[in-house]
Amino acid sequence: MRGPFRVQYRGLDDLAGAIEARIERSFGLSGPLDRQVPRLRRKLPAHLRREAMLIVEARETLQHPKLSRQIDIARMRLAHDRLSAHLRRAAPAGRRLGWFRGWITSVSVNLLALSAVALDVLAWGGHV
Repeated sequence: MRGPFRVQYRGLDDLAGAIEARIERSFGLSGPLDRQVPRLRRKLPAHLRREAMLIVEARETLQHPKLSRQIDIARMRLAHDRLSAHLRRAAPAGRRLGWFRGWITSVSVNLLALSAVALDVLAWGGHV
């Protein structure tokens, strides 16, 4: 595509590239955005998957000179900002820490239940 329109929409490739890099860094998924998004499934909320697919569709539309004028670049920037904000919060270290907290909580509750059952058995037998 030639002319001033290409200059205006060149930022769309940059936006998509930034999202691809952030997904790769956060979730370890490489490849183009259109392949990354379906593989994220539950790791990315549905409304953010739609935002990402909106960017993918706009990127494809960009290849057609007449249709590329229909792209709402402000909407694409908003989608990029929402995705970036979520992906910043979904850092790998935070997910590991969340998993560890869940594991510790589970183990402690199970130990508490086991000790309650053991005390009940001892009390029932007359040893306590």
